[in-house]
Amino acid sequence: MRTPRVESATPVGALPVRVANREFNKLQVEIIREYSPGRFITHNFMSGFTDFDHYKLSKDLDFATWDNYPLGHTLVFLRMKGETKNPFDRVGHPDIISFSHDLYRGVGRGRFWVMEQQAGPVNWAPYNLWPAKGAVRLWTWQAFAHGAEVVSYFRWRQAPFAQEQMHSGLLAPDSAPYPGYHEVKQVFEELKNIDINEPVESEVALVFDYETAWVFSIQPHGEGVNYIDLVFRFYSALRRLGLNVDIVPPGSSLDGYKMIVVPSLAIVEGGGSGHVQKIRRSSRTWPKKRKKTETFQIPPEMPPGLLKEIIPVEVRQVESLGDNVETLVWNGKEYPVSIWREDVDPTITEVIARFKDGFGAIFRKENVFYLAFWPNGDFLVDFFEALSKESGIETKRMPEGVRIQRRGEYVFSFNFTSEEVDLEIPTKVQIVLGDQKIPPYGLLIWKENER
Repeated sequence: MRTPRVESATPVGALPVRVANREFNKLQVEIIREYSPGRFITHNFMSGFTDFDHYKLSKDLDFATWDNYPLGHTLVFLRMKGETKNPFDRVGHPDIISFSHDLYRGVGRGRFWVMEQQAGPVNWAPYNLWPAKGAVRLWTWQAFAHGAEVVSYFRWRQAPFAQEQMHSGLLAPDSAPYPGYHEVKQVFEELKNIDINEPVESEVALVFDYETAWVFSIQPHGEGVNYIDLVFRFYSALRRLGLNVDIVPPGSSLDGYKMIVVPSLAIVEGGGSGHVQKIRRSSRTWPKKRKKTETFQIPPEMPPGLLKEIIPVEVRQVESLGDNVETLVWNGKEYPVSIWREDVDPTITEVIARFKDGFGAIFRKENVFYLAFWPNGDFLVDFFEALSKESGIETKRMPEGVRIQRRGEYVFSFNFTSEEVDLEIPTKVQIVLGDQKIPPYGLLIWKENER
């Protein structure tokens, strides 16, 4: 007799499986270092892939690399969110690309390469357009602006056989140059006049936690509850304000940052208390969480656990909203809220925003803020803009599809749209590449001596 299955398996066994990858990688690294000493060792990671902790695995590597396929990655991400319109179908979403640059710069402890850069149409996405004219050049410069040491293209020549024969390269199967070849050659010439060896510096740190991603995927509690989507909302809002962002693991040094953003931290145990104290000393924080123990249980003390040391609230109950939409009222404006919200007891914490039905939404104690909901991008842009001003961080709202990034004395501006953009820039700057009127899929680089 078959017993009907009424629930999924217990989640406690799902976490250890994701931890084993580092040991296997470490064994391989030790063999290479013993029998082929003096060589760097790296690994190429992927966009949106969270099945293992990249921070821990990379401790055995010399630096990180990743594979940048903007068209396919953007399409897959948007379809995961249920979105059908893709205004960036031939160039990729600027923040989906730069998120991985910033993540793997953090994974590589400041050092990363692009091991595989898309050079033309690929063969594995739901559909495979060729990139817009100028896109390959745009992606290459964007990688350098975010700190890449090397950009390597996949591939040199399109293979006329086997599984990836429909995956293009810089050259066609007959060795004739594809359009991407000429754009790479253009960047090669442009780099001769621009020295960009300085590291990327940021005033904002965003804490990205693989363990939290696992908790979300094992027990999401509702449709749309996806850790990558949540983190991306916070990250993209910061980028829409023209801010450099460092993506860091839990427990890392937070010295020197004016703003710490924690989209969610599901498990704070063991060394977590020290990390809480680091957050306390920072200027601005947004810890949002769903609390579990290290054995994937709800702890006896209600959430947010150790985070109560810096934001004394207590989560009484949570709900995933499905198709329901609640209305947040903050700073005289209304914002729709979907996917997730919490019923929070503020204890001694100030409630600075509520939902229309009276539930608290945003809580503050001194320099720490707690969001009891899944925020949308427009709210986060307004929120971060107001609090950046309070924290002494300079922001600039960017036109749709336009982004800036600072590296050393250079400011890079990228136009990911199909229209010319006349960008407002400071008067006393030296333009080193491009023009203030940035063409479609083009870029502008200027040099700042003072800021």
